Amino acid sequence: MFRNLSLAYDIIVNFIDAHEEANQQITKIIENQHFVNKILTESKKDIEAAEIYINEHIEDMFPEIAKAI
Repeated sequence: MFRNLSLAYDIIVNFIDAHEEANQQITKIIENQHFVNKILTESKKDIEAAEIYINEHIEDMFPEIAKAI
């Protein structure tokens, strides 16, 4: 169980980091602000969903595992 939750935690944290890095790059590359805003809005929703999952399914339910991770 620890291994599975640890893997899920790592995947989600890397997902969030990748989105944040991509968001920075997108604002530098794409000139059309309309498209940038749409992409960033969708990315923000995905990041929020990932953070909620970490909080509700890992940190709140298994605080001892979250502490070890």
